[in-house]
Amino acid sequence: MKRRVLFLMLVFVGLCNSAFARQNWVNQFLKRYKPPAESTTTPLTQDRLPALIRNGEIPLSVADLVNLTLENNLDINVSRLSPLASEYAIRTNYRPFEPTLAIDANFTSDASRSRTQLTGVDSVSQFVDNFNITYFQTLQTGTDIAVEFALNRTSSNDAFSTF
Repeated sequence: MKRRVLFLMLVFVGLCNSAFARQNWVNQFLKRYKPPAESTTTPLTQDRLPALIRNGEIPLSVADLVNLTLENNLDINVSRLSPLASEYAIRTNYRPFEPTLAIDANFTSDASRSRTQLTGVDSVSQFVDNFNITYFQTLQTGTDIAVEFALNRTSSNDAFSTF
C-alpha cells in the first residue's frame, strides 16, 4: 500500500514539476516579496557636509536646495510608502488565485495494557497511518477547485477490533 502512495505522489509531483518549470513559478513567487530597488541618491548628512564645503561656503543652486529639502523631509519619505502599501494590498487580494499544494503524513503508534478480556491479548498495540495530498486554487471567476487524496490505515492486534 505504501508503494502505491509513493507512486501516486511521484506521479503528481512529476505532473506539477513540468507545469511549474515552464512558468518559472518559484522565481515569480519570490520576486513579489523582495524589497524594491533602493534610490541612488543619499540624503544630506553630517558625513556629506565636509565634501560639499568650498572656501568656507556650500555652493548650492536653487534646484540643489529644493532637492536637499525634499530628500531630508520625513513627511515626504513617509508618503512615499503609501503607493508601496497599496501595491502590497493589491497583491494580497490576488493571493487567493495562487495554487496551494499541501502534503501531510502522520504516523501514530500506541501500546497499552488491556482493560478487558475481550481484546484477546495482554497488551493492545495500535498503528495509525494517515496520508493526505490536497491541491486547491481559486480561479478569477470565483470558482474553487479542490482535489484531495486521503489514505488512512489502522492496524491493531485486538482480536475484536473489526466488530
